[in-house]
Amino acid sequence: MEKSVFWEARWASDYFSPKWANRGVSPEIIDAVKDGWLPPPGPVLDIGCGLGEVAAWFGAQGYEALGIDIAPSAIFRAREMHAPLPFNLEFMALDACRGPLPNRQFRIFIDRGCFHTIQPAMRASYTRALAAVAAPGARMLLFVRAFRHGKPFGDREETEMHVDIVRSAYAGKFEVARHAPTYMDSQRGAQASSALPGLVFWLVAPESRAA
Repeated sequence: MEKSVFWEARWASDYFSPKWANRGVSPEIIDAVKDGWLPPPGPVLDIGCGLGEVAAWFGAQGYEALGIDIAPSAIFRAREMHAPLPFNLEFMALDACRGPLPNRQFRIFIDRGCFHTIQPAMRASYTRALAAVAAPGARMLLFVRAFRHGKPFGDREETEMHVDIVRSAYAGKFEVARHAPTYMDSQRGAQASSALPGLVFWLVAPESRAA
């Protein structure tokens, strides 16, 4: 099944309410804005935005923010949830692996669950699309699932595997500045039934591109 069909079928259902929806904004994102690692005022691209809470949060902080998702029904829900949309907040239905992204430069990228759903054969298309619209020195926070199916939180072997995957996929486009284990659920792993363990990566685009 095509990825777009898969996700659209789920977001179009009135009963689709995954535990990773409505989880607020990750503390790593908030901290990166507070300490200036994510530069004001943007623009920001929130990839795989779902209900749009991250893009909307950036908009409320004064950033120009665009949330994109492969599922039109997710975008419809995001627009409805955050209506009326302020001038600096947009939502678009786009497939970052298959179609061109908006013809503008972004200084901030947030991927809180898109990359790890992409088939390995499509990762190069995805990272090329992001690099094509990245401003020099752009910053990215990338969240991927990890430490599941019996793997302990922070497991070294599991960490190294995901670091290698990310470095390979983003080679020449973004550099891994650092990484850390994290919980992507609103309870930060406090409730085992809803815990979403993973890794967060801080990535930086080159200041200039080779001709």
